[in-house]
Amino acid sequence: NEQDERFIFLVSVVTGEYCEVGGEDAEKLTMPPEIPNNSGMRYDSVINNARRSLARKSMFAVFDDNAACPKYLIKFRLVQNQV
Repeated sequence: NEQDERFIFLVSVVTGEYCEVGGEDAEKLTMPPEIPNNSGMRYDSVINNARRSLARKSMFAVFDDNAACPKYLIKFRLVQNQV
């Protein structure tokens, strides 16, 4: 906006059954991949960083708006280094 403020939502997310994705394929997803051998059912979400432990995963992506519940709207302003 005019005051150079930025906004970000902090949300709670229901991730459900997820699969790991990476690379260029992840950027092109518009819906989660199908679950193998499950008659067309899809995963609920996807996650990056396939080689990290679950505690170190950094980003889940959900494809259904009902899976995310906004908790806070955080307003902030970037500060330039003053050296």
